[in-house]
Amino acid sequence: MGRASRRRAQRAPVALETPADRQVSGAKPLAMLLLVAVAAACIYSNTFSVPFQFDDESNIIDNPLIRDLGNFLDFAGTRYVGFLSFALNYRFGGLNVFGYHLVNILIHITNGLLVYSLVSLLIKAVPGDRFPVPWVAFAASLLFVVHPVQTQAVTYIVQRFASLMTLFYLLAVVGYLKWRLTVPDARGRYLWYGAALLSTLLAMKTKENSFTLPFMILLVEVIFFRAFSKKRWLTLLPFLLTLLTIPLSHVDALGEAEGFARDTAEIGRFDYLFTQFRVILTYLRLLVLPINQNLDYDYPIYHSLFHPAVFLSFLFLLSLLGFAISLIGARAAGISASRLVKRRLIAFGILWFFLALSIESSIIPIKDVIFEHRLYLPSVGFFLGIGLLAVHGWERWKRMRLPLAVTGLLILGALSIATYRRNFVWKDKITLWQDVIEKAPQKPRGHYNLGLAYQEGQMFEEAILSYQKTLTLKPDYGDAHNNIGNIRKEEGELEDAVQWYRQAIEAQPDHAEAHNNLGVVYTMRGHLAEAIRLYEKAIELKPNYAEAYNNLGIAYAGEGRVDEAIEIYRKALQLQADLDRTHFNLGNLYGSKGMPVEAEREYRLAIRLKPQAGYRFALGNALAEQNHLEAAKGEFEAALRMRPDLAEAHNNLGNIHTLEGELEEAARAYRRALEIRPDYAEAARNLRYATEKLEQMKR
Repeated sequence: MGRASRRRAQRAPVALETPADRQVSGAKPLAMLLLVAVAAACIYSNTFSVPFQFDDESNIIDNPLIRDLGNFLDFAGTRYVGFLSFALNYRFGGLNVFGYHLVNILIHITNGLLVYSLVSLLIKAVPGDRFPVPWVAFAASLLFVVHPVQTQAVTYIVQRFASLMTLFYLLAVVGYLKWRLTVPDARGRYLWYGAALLSTLLAMKTKENSFTLPFMILLVEVIFFRAFSKKRWLTLLPFLLTLLTIPLSHVDALGEAEGFARDTAEIGRFDYLFTQFRVILTYLRLLVLPINQNLDYDYPIYHSLFHPAVFLSFLFLLSLLGFAISLIGARAAGISASRLVKRRLIAFGILWFFLALSIESSIIPIKDVIFEHRLYLPSVGFFLGIGLLAVHGWERWKRMRLPLAVTGLLILGALSIATYRRNFVWKDKITLWQDVIEKAPQKPRGHYNLGLAYQEGQMFEEAILSYQKTLTLKPDYGDAHNNIGNIRKEEGELEDAVQWYRQAIEAQPDHAEAHNNLGVVYTMRGHLAEAIRLYEKAIELKPNYAEAYNNLGIAYAGEGRVDEAIEIYRKALQLQADLDRTHFNLGNLYGSKGMPVEAEREYRLAIRLKPQAGYRFALGNALAEQNHLEAAKGEFEAALRMRPDLAEAHNNLGNIHTLEGELEEAARAYRRALEIRPDYAEAARNLRYATEKLEQMKR
């Protein structure tokens, strides 16, 4: 490289302070940042009680990984950081949704502030007089936080993966720009470089589409600095090496099995790509006109580039991409600094949008071809361009400032109201899935999930109607058959339940839950051998199925195979340690084998997981067997506070009073047991004994 090139490479990082820079650090930007934070907090203030929805259940509620921070010592998995954040939420608040929403909103606010910082630094990276930095950054960040398309990434708890990854993504680019724009000999300059590199690694361990981050940093170099020396490539090399993080964190990441390079085999790569041309246009429409938002779109799969809708979408997107490249390639000579800023920012905004979407909207087939939360990161580029155009109009049409200001406020107000209203759709599962089926009436999954919401709310008739609608659209929907069976079992219609479970297995032979549930019905009927066969099949289909192991233990115990049942219960608890019922069942078996200490341990674990009267009563019995009478009395009393009609607890409490010579208290306890259960023979015998003893003492 020649001397002139080396000089350019040396000067590029230097950014001398100008009056515009001093303005950025003044009070006005602080007020703008505060307004961005307050706006985000206000419009998401109605989300703190939104329940866990859809994939929240598998990723949070039913996920044993997040129940113990000890599971996060190996740094494994491509979404390690996201799951760790859920584990921390669980550690400090259990399954109380307030804490999860609070974290999501704080992440969203932070991202809004980072968008402000990103835009400010990008403008300062262009040499010459500064464009109105604070106002462009403010417009972009405010649009980012109030736009309703962001609701799915903020209100839908599990999509913290998208918002948290975006936080690290933005931090990385901002850190790199800060390092690049700081004078070479400034103290602490390389702290920014280190922060950018660390943020890149954290993004890679949060969500897979952060794979584009090193290329985004390369894009920053190409558009804003244009100085590629050997030294510059060396500084970019560590970022490029982080590209190995995701493939190395994902089993078979680049293979044809489900992984980083393919989520589903049901959609061909090119079919997915052709469909994405239409999807990206839908994304742009949502950004411009956010109406008819939906959690679960019923989107057609396209199989040819030459389908008219696909081809026109392809031409439009190609033109947009070509326009951005032309802006980068245009000569800077003779162009004002303000115009140069606009060109480079618009080009960067367009390319940011396409690059940030490139993992989820390319040739990597994903089962669901469209989801709104996938727009969260790409939308930064769109809002950058819109913010720039808004300020450009303000600067150019000075006589129109009043109507422009009114229009801008109306747009921001409309977007904020739309976001606030959209959040009400998420307020419970029924409203969410009713909204889905209203907009996608022919998609079975919406009707199924509405049925699930009704079933959880004990609205069984409505649930069955929703499941039947699901089966009309997709007769082999095994979960719908299975859940109707669950409802019929709950209603005591066991024969009907058996038929629905069999239909579920016929429609989907690998349906582990249907095998397990059918086994439960056979256990209830006393057909233990058939039940055992079904439980074993369920475990074969789903080897980590802890509930099936628990039920298999019950069946073994029913056949008198106590030692085998104990081993099966232990296996269930190895798979899922928080199964309170399994701890209770295991305690009962230890008790039957004359092992009260072991029984006590299991009962205490069950109570810690789910305090209830039956567990307290059983613990009282185990303590009484060890002659810990005061402790046993305390457990029986605790059980009765939770369930005053538990006749057995009154009777056993009476027994302890008898052993302690408190015969009047014992008699009262026995009488209370008989009031609840007049045919309770043991309590009647105990009452006669206590009464006779009292009469003898009076003589």
